[in-house]
Amino acid sequence: MGQQSVWQLADVSSSVDSAENNARQQYIPVASKRQLEASLRMAITRIGTTLNLRSDDGLELVIGLSTHFGWLVLQLPPKRIRQHPRPQQITAPEPCLFRGEGIVSEVLPEDLFPVEEIILIVLYFFENKAFPDSVLIEGPPYPSGKSGLSGL
Repeated sequence: MGQQSVWQLADVSSSVDSAENNARQQYIPVASKRQLEASLRMAITRIGTTLNLRSDDGLELVIGLSTHFGWLVLQLPPKRIRQHPRPQQITAPEPCLFRGEGIVSEVLPEDLFPVEEIILIVLYFFENKAFPDSVLIEGPPYPSGKSGLSGL
């Protein structure tokens, strides 16, 4: 691969209607896989937290993390095309609640992965700019036509 991407992470669970909440949404640099994993684990809450992980080349991974389950959406540049990773097997017994920009929403079981699997998928994506082959993708294909981003 070419040059290493610069990644940043922000908690986007709260609304941006106050200076306090706006400060929570500031992006912090992610220097290593270990730092990213620690940040993801710290973000796990009963009512799910929503994080944005973005790279300097325009990729944005929206991550929902709750106590037992989580979800992902990948936004691709330049038109913010969305891809929705899906688990191969539904394991969530019911929808889960997640907070994003101050709004609590339900996420359906077919969109939920076990939280430990979400963390592993995000760490894999951080290193490879691709999802593991075991992850099903709904949405337009990557520019390269595969589950990797070699075209970017």
